[in-house]
Amino acid sequence: MKRKIVIVAAVGVVLLYLAMLFGRDFVYSLFASDVLTYDTEKAYAAEEINLLVGDYIVFGSFNAEPIKWRVLNIEEDGTVLIQSDKILCFMAFDEEGSQQSHHVTDDTRKLGSSDWNNSSLRAWLNSDENDGFLSSTNFTDAEERFISENGDKVFILSKGEIKKHLDSKELVKTATKTAILESQSAYYILPGSGVWYWLSSNPGDNNTGVHTVTSAGGFYKSPAFDVTIGVCPAMHLVSSNVLSTLGDGSSENPYWIGG
Repeated sequence: MKRKIVIVAAVGVVLLYLAMLFGRDFVYSLFASDVLTYDTEKAYAAEEINLLVGDYIVFGSFNAEPIKWRVLNIEEDGTVLIQSDKILCFMAFDEEGSQQSHHVTDDTRKLGSSDWNNSSLRAWLNSDENDGFLSSTNFTDAEERFISENGDKVFILSKGEIKKHLDSKELVKTATKTAILESQSAYYILPGSGVWYWLSSNPGDNNTGVHTVTSAGGFYKSPAFDVTIGVCPAMHLVSSNVLSTLGDGSSENPYWIGG
């Protein structure tokens, strides 16, 4: 174990040195692409599938890359709770600034608000404008109709919800290669390593701190305006009964579905 840690540390030092010499984009180009591709040779005629907890699916896209989701629960009303398998981007939970009507204190104007209902992240996730998460470039009309409208169409899990559905090891999330390249973080993020991401809940001890999951799968509190924290969207599909044309539902070979 100790030897493994030393090797990983040495690799990290080498990559950091290369990044200083040639830039971060050069280092990331050394890693294989993580973009999912539809293999037409393995595709099959549309087949009716009943999704189960633990299944993986491909549904919609972001940054022109298919999104892989994990089924976390089949709810009592028949809807299907899914969460993106990877961090899709990095952004503030709530942007700071006096222009936000819910920023009524100096703290929230400087650090953003921990109130999910009024957060800029919630607004972006549920926007179908050109730069919104639900834009037509990310989800077709048929796909968007397959997303439940009972509450927010897209959201992020709270601390209580994520602890209910994932164990400590499963809490660790990696980011897509594209998300890392577009990150505003001053730190070097190694592809395949865990990264921090937002939850929708807050500790309740102030109005600017938001629950986050750390790169090691622990819980912490981060200021809402932090643009270096990852976003791991979740949503409910209207039914567990879907049509798939590729895959077996495993993480390595997810079902490709449409609305």
